[in-house]
Amino acid sequence: MSWEPFGSTSPREASESGILERVLAANRRYADGPSPKGLPRPPARHLIVVTCMDARIDPYRMLGLNVGDAHVMRNAGAVVSDDVLRSIEVSRSMGTTAALVVGHTDCAGHASEEDAVAGVLAGVARIEATIPKDFAAHGLMYDVRTARLRAVGS
Repeated sequence: MSWEPFGSTSPREASESGILERVLAANRRYADGPSPKGLPRPPARHLIVVTCMDARIDPYRMLGLNVGDAHVMRNAGAVVSDDVLRSIEVSRSMGTTAALVVGHTDCAGHASEEDAVAGVLAGVARIEATIPKDFAAHGLMYDVRTARLRAVGS
């Protein structure tokens, strides 16, 4: 069930070398194997994760989650946008009770690590200002060099 890497090919060569066929073949192996099927719609841990789209981040592994445990939203810089707030409201209707906003070091979406931390804190503040008080929001920073998380804010 492993992904066949493209090696050192350029993005154009990768797209011309059959990425669609590779993705569909990988999905067949996934679907035919012991993949999670028939999971309930609400996340088992009643959790939302907002994190960056950076390819170095695996939110499931870094947080000890399995498929079906959390609603995971990813965008450049882990920004709590209007779209994210709308998704949080939909997720809350399914029983989620907490959100983690997870930024990271060496983020292309922020000018510096301090800017990334400020973005996480702003995201937590936006959730707290918009979502009812019975919902918890927490900020975390992930270090891409060490794979360690640290809490930021209160």
